[in-house]
Amino acid sequence: MAGVVVGCRALAVHGATSWNCYELSWLTPSGKPEVAAAEFRRSESSARRIVEIQSPSSCYLNSFNQTCGFRVAPKVLHTLESDLSVTALGPVMCACFQHEPSCIK
Repeated sequence: MAGVVVGCRALAVHGATSWNCYELSWLTPSGKPEVAAAEFRRSESSARRIVEIQSPSSCYLNSFNQTCGFRVAPKVLHTLESDLSVTALGPVMCACFQHEPSCIK
């Protein structure tokens, strides 16, 4: 269980943090753009660092726009989980929701 120190006492922190990314894109090895939505979750009970998600993370996520080499979404998710978990000093879980090609006109 994580704790926050207030004065001389540590207070327990419970719950989870959830972030949504409504437009995540990357390039396949052939240069074809792929688009998806993503959700990131972190248990507050395992968190050792508070992470400001808005500005730094949007820059990080936008860097994937020109990143080649991801054949499938699970490779992107593995990279995101790994990088964000290192930053947060605790496990971050990611889920990806790819848009159906038939829905994009």
